[in-house]
Amino acid sequence: MINNSKYCQKHLDHLIRGICIAKYNQKYQQMICEKCIIEYQIPAGQIISIEDFQKQIFEKSYNLRMNNQLKQHDYQSQLKKVLQQFDEYEVEIAMIQKNMKESINNISNTYKTGDEIFQMLNKQDFNLLQCTQNELGNLVNFLQENIFETWVKRKQIVSTEIQKGEEALESAIKKCTLHVICLTKFRVIQFSTNQEKRETIVQMKGFSKFKNKFKLTDFNITTNLNGDKIYKQKQQILRREKIISGQKDETKFDNLEQIKHLDFKGQYGINGFKIKLWNYFWKGKKVGGGSYNLFGKKVGKWSDLCENYWDEKNIIEEGYYKENNRVGNWTFKWNNRQIGGGQYDQNGEGTKIGNWMELSHNFNCRHQVFDNGEYLNNKKVGKWDIKYKNPVENYFKPIGGGSYDNGINEIKIGNWIELSPHFKENFQIIYTGLYQNGRKVGKWEIKYKYQNEKQFKPIGGGSYDNGGDEIKIGKWIEINEYFKQNSQIIYIGQYKNGIKIGKWDIKYKNQDEEQFKSIGGGTYDIGIEEKKVGQWIELCKRFNWDSQIIFIGQYLNGRKAGRWDIQYKKGECKTFQIIGGGQFFLHQLKVLHLTKIRISVIRLNIQRQN
Repeated sequence: MINNSKYCQKHLDHLIRGICIAKYNQKYQQMICEKCIIEYQIPAGQIISIEDFQKQIFEKSYNLRMNNQLKQHDYQSQLKKVLQQFDEYEVEIAMIQKNMKESINNISNTYKTGDEIFQMLNKQDFNLLQCTQNELGNLVNFLQENIFETWVKRKQIVSTEIQKGEEALESAIKKCTLHVICLTKFRVIQFSTNQEKRETIVQMKGFSKFKNKFKLTDFNITTNLNGDKIYKQKQQILRREKIISGQKDETKFDNLEQIKHLDFKGQYGINGFKIKLWNYFWKGKKVGGGSYNLFGKKVGKWSDLCENYWDEKNIIEEGYYKENNRVGNWTFKWNNRQIGGGQYDQNGEGTKIGNWMELSHNFNCRHQVFDNGEYLNNKKVGKWDIKYKNPVENYFKPIGGGSYDNGINEIKIGNWIELSPHFKENFQIIYTGLYQNGRKVGKWEIKYKYQNEKQFKPIGGGSYDNGGDEIKIGKWIEINEYFKQNSQIIYIGQYKNGIKIGKWDIKYKNQDEEQFKSIGGGTYDIGIEEKKVGQWIELCKRFNWDSQIIFIGQYLNGRKAGRWDIQYKKGECKTFQIIGGGQFFLHQLKVLHLTKIRISVIRLNIQRQN
């Protein structure tokens, strides 16, 4: 319907001057005023008056003889007739279903009776004198004829026919499902010019493989007009995903390895849910799967993939589902060998109970870390151990752990030994300290050891306040995010109320050196905000012995300002050399320009690229 208001909906104090007949533009309405025409530079040829618009609508409808055509093609009556026919089909289908069930039950009872007769013959002590005349006749036939062989063949024929009937019924249901989906498509068609469907591109954050672990990365998902999705990273197509019309669920990926290599194959039901058997494939090889009921809920035996499944974490979780919730015993398997698991309650609520051996958050097939302890009503309670084994060993070694309270909140208490997120087989880092009501308090130490060493050595740490807010205070020695054998970087300085203040030193050593040496650092403002000030020497994220790259320059109110140099030296060299740099200009707290040098270090050779 045409809007009765005389004024423009966008410019409320301007009268409507006409209707724009160009394709709909989200910037302005179809009904436009003089200000719309000027503001959006709408050509005069695309504007007609309301009177002319109504006149043209009437003339086109008259020329098309719309009323006559709508009366002639009485689709409403036709649809009403089809609906009545469906009511009759519903009664007929119910009768067919009832007869099929009765027939199958009769066949089952016949099987049972016949099998019992032949099973009786295997008993040497059965009493012939107690047999009826009919039973004795069957025994005579058994001796003189091949009635057992005939019985077995007859069962096979009947079983084959039942299977064919089941397949025919399933095929018919699939065809009906496709027709219903097509009808659904027509049902949702809307004659709307207000919004055109467009291809969309969404930028996403995810995880990609970097050596034997994951690193944060960017990718994008393009959704086509038909709903199909294309996953891309740097113009490389990682996955094409065809969306089935009406499907209720879509798998959401943030693991680029899964985007590239994980596939699901199965059937969708009439309501768009996954139904019946679905299988999981990794690089084309079947690795798991199970069945869904008609409402898209997992039921029966399943082989699930562990969270973030990929080549370095190819763990299968096996057990049973009841209405989409796990029940009973579940086992974790690696290379067909059980390595963990536990129990869920039988109520179908997916509640963990009793002793569990779980995959730790930093589990990897090369360094298998597990959490072992008790669950009570789905909450961890009491003592929990962190256990570790490498793929060669067949036993677990306790390497950490602590205690949870016995309440309902799964709160850590007392002394704990925790593993670093970067814990590795050949370079093991742990954190040791005290928890109080689930919060770190007091002194915490950072320790490490190499694979073949027996004892952990302190390398850092500091103190938290005792107020329960987990606030760092006083002197701290922290390790770099990429701390490893050939890149042992520590930061030394002071915290005040959880904020870095004053002078902070950056020190470095590799695995062959005994002592840390200063390589960078600077000063933080002594205030309520953590802001860098003055001269700073910062390290490249991937700083290591082979590629020692540093950035030198000034901070002003927490922002880089002025000239910054990029310097580099080889592992064995004593001095750094300038290889690049640029100028930061601050205006309204924005960096307006910076010349960057990109460095690629390969076998100690440097290539400089603008």
